[in-house]
Amino acid sequence: MSGEEDEDGDWVDVHHSSDEEQEEVTEKVQSMPEEERQAKAAAVSMSRLLTQDDFKKIRLAQLAKEVSSAPGKNQKRKIVDSDDESRGEVLSLRNIERLHKKPKSDKETRLATAMAGRTDRKEFMKKRTKLNPHASSTNKEKKKNKSFMMMRYSQNVRTKNKRSFRDKQIALREALIKKKKLQR
Repeated sequence: MSGEEDEDGDWVDVHHSSDEEQEEVTEKVQSMPEEERQAKAAAVSMSRLLTQDDFKKIRLAQLAKEVSSAPGKNQKRKIVDSDDESRGEVLSLRNIERLHKKPKSDKETRLATAMAGRTDRKEFMKKRTKLNPHASSTNKEKKKNKSFMMMRYSQNVRTKNKRSFRDKQIALREALIKKKKLQR
């Protein structure tokens, strides 16, 4: 008959020893001072390997922390700044990941950085190779400035396309030798 009574559908509370152990551990941890907790956490994290379940628990705890403390943007930044001063060596997740944007700079600072970047522009300027700056340009220099569509039908361009790789190689070598001779 006792078997029939259990089948009626009444819920029976089952006592787990692991629940009690967890509660005891959390009470011990909360009673410890902050510095001792941090030292103990650092020792545990150095000595043991974390499993995927541990990572899941960490992620869930961090998400819960973020959701529970989700004030406005400006308040968030103030909280992050105050965390830096109080903690010391331990870095917060926000500092590591940089979740918030960099604050916008004002017009004067943007102009100052742009002007600072322009001071060394002389390095990238084309160097004039003419001995006399008032001398006119040669026909070769004029050809270089012409658009390709103009020069496309000239004999030089048409024969250049038909040359073999070896011919192009020889022509390049000769041009480099000639250029060296002119520079001496």
